[in-house]
Parts: sequence; C-alpha cells; structure tokens
Amino acid sequence: MLTPQESSVQNLPGLRREDRYIRLGWVVIAVGLLSFLLWAGLAPLDKGVPAQGTVIVSGKRKQVQAPTGGVVAEILVREGDRVQAGEPLLRMNSVAAKAKYERLRTSYINALASEARLAAERDGAATIAFPEELASKAFLQEAPQSMALQRELFAARAQALHNQVAANEQTIAGIALQLQGLTTSLVQKQHVSASLRSQVASMRPLVQEGFLPRNRFLEIERQLNDVQSQIAEMNGEIGRAQKQQLELRERIKQLKTDYQQEVKSQLAQTQNELSNYRSELHTAEFELQHTTLFAPAQGRVMSLAVFNPGSVVSPGELLMEVVPINAPLVVEARLPSHLIDKVHTGLPVNMMFTAFNQNKTPTIAGEVTLVAADLMTDKASGQSWYQVQISVTDEGHAQLADNIIRPGMPVEVLIRTGSRTLLNYLFKPVLDRTATAFTEE
Repeated sequence: MLTPQESSVQNLPGLRREDRYIRLGWVVIAVGLLSFLLWAGLAPLDKGVPAQGTVIVSGKRKQVQAPTGGVVAEILVREGDRVQAGEPLLRMNSVAAKAKYERLRTSYINALASEARLAAERDGAATIAFPEELASKAFLQEAPQSMALQRELFAARAQALHNQVAANEQTIAGIALQLQGLTTSLVQKQHVSASLRSQVASMRPLVQEGFLPRNRFLEIERQLNDVQSQIAEMNGEIGRAQKQQLELRERIKQLKTDYQQEVKSQLAQTQNELSNYRSELHTAEFELQHTTLFAPAQGRVMSLAVFNPGSVVSPGELLMEVVPINAPLVVEARLPSHLIDKVHTGLPVNMMFTAFNQNKTPTIAGEVTLVAADLMTDKASGQSWYQVQISVTDEGHAQLADNIIRPGMPVEVLIRTGSRTLLNYLFKPVLDRTATAFTEE
C-alpha cells in the first residue's frame, strides 16, 4: 500500500500535462485577444451616410403643358406610346387663335403701309417708299391691296391740298389784276386832280376881279372835289385788296402748316399702334403655333391627363409627361439635414437595388455628382432633407451585368465618407462625452 507521498509522486506527470494544456489555452486566448485588439485598432472599416433613393431620368420627365389653354381638338397619342422629339402630341382648337392672328396681321399690314404714306407726306415726297417688309412672302397676299389703297389716299390728299392752295393762289392772282387796274385808274385820277387844282388856282384871281363867271369857277372846284373823293376811295380799295392778298397768303401757309401737323400727329399715332400691333401679333403667333403641342424629347408618354376631344384646359395645365428613353439614369437620394456637412460631390457610394435578387446582384459602385445647395421641405409631412444625385460608375455598370435599372426603382445607398477602426467606432461616443464631462454646472 502506497503512502500519500508516493501517490503524489506517481500522479505528477499527469498534473504537469494538464498545466501545460491550461497554459497553452491561455496563450491561445491571449494571442487571439491581442490579434482582435490589433485588428480592431488598426484595420480600417468603411464609414458612411445611409440614405434612401430612387432611380430617376437625368433631367427628369419632360412636362407637356398648354401655354394658353383652350379646347382640345385632337389627341394624337395614348398612354405609353413611344414618340420622337418634335412629334405632334395634341392639337387644340385653333379657330379663335387663327381669327385673332389674322385680324392683328391685317391691322399690322395696314398700319405699316399707312406709316410709309404719312412719312412721304411729311417729307413732301412725290411717291411713297414702302418698307421691304411689305414685299416679303409673309405679307404677299394682303400687302399689295393695302399699298394700293395708301397710294390712292396719298394722291387724293395731295390733290386736295393742291386744290385748296391753288384756289387761294388764283384768288390772289385775281386781286393782283384788280390792284393793277386800280393803280392805273388812281394814276389817271391823280393827273386829273392835278389839272383841276391848277385850273382852280388860275381861275380864283379872275373870279375875284370879276373877269370870269363865278358859277364856272364853282363847277371846276366841284369837279376837283369829286376827283379827290374818287382818289381816296381808290386808295381804300387798294389797301383792302392788298390786305386780302396778305390774308390769302397766310391762309396758304396755315393750310400747309395744318396739313403737316395733322400728318405728324397721325404718324405718331400710327407708329404707336404699330408698336402695339407688333407685340400683340407676336403673342397671337405664339398662341397659334402652340395650338399643336409637340414632344420635347424622344421617349414614352406618361401621366396622360386628357382623354377626350372637347375637354377644356387651363393655361399652364399639365397635359402629359414624356419620359426620355436614351437619357442617362441617376439615383436621387434624400440626405438628412444633420448629415450635410459629411457629404460632398465626388464621394464614392455603395448602392443596393432592392428590386434585384440580392443573392446574385452585388453592391453597385456609384459616385456623388450633385449635392443640393438648399434645404428642401415637404409641406405635408414637415420633413426636411438635402437632395443628392448619384451616378453609376463604370465599375458599377460592369457590376450590374445583365440587370437593367429603370426609373422609379428604390435604392439603398451608403455614401462612403471615409474609414475608421472598430475601436474608434466603439469608443467614440465615450470619448465625445468625455470632452464635455465635468463641465456642467
């Protein structure tokens, strides 16, 4: 029978073997822990900003609106139709727009021709110099008739002024002849008056001495008074005739002045009307041209809002949208406002298209191409965000392989803002709190 000392001696190799395994276990644990700590402290892990996004067409959908409103005459497309850029989509009733355009066009042509005629009258020209615009193809039908009418009016007004001036000049010529006759008679009467005065002067002494009958002397004296009276009357007639001549000459000047004032006043009014007609005609032409609405880009018709001819639409009302086919697709994400300082253009992005089979589709590489300059707010929910656009990189397109992304697909994005270690991730909240510890009152 073995003593206790002998038993312990016999079990010593087994105990040493167990201690060795225990120590080896602790070594493994220590090495594993140290490796983990080294990895957690040194190995970089991607950090980023998560956000939800949607695939959109670059430039978004093209809206088709009615600029002026009116009544729908014909709908040329249906929901989902593929259209080419410039293809007609819808026609509005153009009766009112066309009537307005034609009325303003006629008024504009008449005002243009009238301006040319008034300018010729102002300048005293022999003929009207019409602007080249009236000879253009756009006015080929109406312009000749309007120009012919203005030529007739130009000739009639010139003739009317000429007749008025000629009538006054003829009266002046008649007065001149009258003045010539009066002057001749006046000279004769003055000669007779001088002769009679001489006779009276020579007869007066003879009558006083009684050598000549007194009644004879009085007869000569009476004749002298009659002649002098006639001379005074002729002088009055000559003065009145000369005054009438001056009045007629002033009347001719006034006729020409009034004519020029009327012409200038009408010219200024016509030029003002022309300016208004140009503006109104441009607006009417715009309205007429936009009675037919065309596709703004190649794409498919979506969100068709009118279905029956005769529908009344308001100015600016959205009638349909065209989704471009060949336009590049981008991801539009909403970034929470408190993370805006961490995101800028050029940052790499990891995208997951949840519509695809995640077992087959890897994370797609992208890049931030646009960060909105201002905050956007949803009035209904009150949520605020910054809009961010992300494009798929060449690497991302290779990763997509045969998967096709389409507008409206939901996307989960992670905007990679840098890297940090696991220890930094675990202890950062503690370190941030330590920076403000022991400072509160």
